[in-house]
Amino acid sequence: MNQRLPERIDPLPIRVRPRPGEAADSYVCRLARANHLKPSYLHGLVHGPPLWAGTPKIDRLALFAGIPEAVLERSLLNIATSLLDLKPHEGQSEEEQERQRLHFRIRRDADGRGLTVQALARRHQVSQRTVRRALKAPEPPPDRLFRRVPARVEPLRPIIDPMLAEQLSPKQIWVRLIDEHDIVLRFDRVLNYAKEWHLTRNRVEHPPLLQFPR
Repeated sequence: MNQRLPERIDPLPIRVRPRPGEAADSYVCRLARANHLKPSYLHGLVHGPPLWAGTPKIDRLALFAGIPEAVLERSLLNIATSLLDLKPHEGQSEEEQERQRLHFRIRRDADGRGLTVQALARRHQVSQRTVRRALKAPEPPPDRLFRRVPARVEPLRPIIDPMLAEQLSPKQIWVRLIDEHDIVLRFDRVLNYAKEWHLTRNRVEHPPLLQFPR
């Protein structure tokens, strides 16, 4: 993830049209492969510093793809938009800002596109309960009810565990999941799973000593 941010972003030579309802991560992978780039490399550039990992940012993706932001926003799921009319409050965390954007997008899609609760939940990858709360409240509530449905690591154990057995670092695993399997997980989920895997393995290999009665 130690990539340098290009001083100028030009559209990639080969344009790739997004598919309606496609996940943003999937689109980034397709765009990268069409232009003979590693998906992990383009994913990092699209997200940018300081983490180089996470939800693709629509303004940067639009520049790389050569496609207007409005087209990407209508088509793609799970994308970080740059809504000019949503100014973050002083001291507001990135999580709170994203919750605010999510709240706005749900209400906008309900009003402007007439989508059902089920369709809104599927489009924004949240629960239907979250959608209903957003439609009832003009402003996002100051709590953690607006969480995205997390990507699960457990179904990927047959893929991740052999990499851990090879002594690959979480960063190397994160990159290989993208480049070899087109699977994009939050880096912290890979990191936490790797820590738990190593702890579990050490407990199995080094069982506690038996205590004999005196």
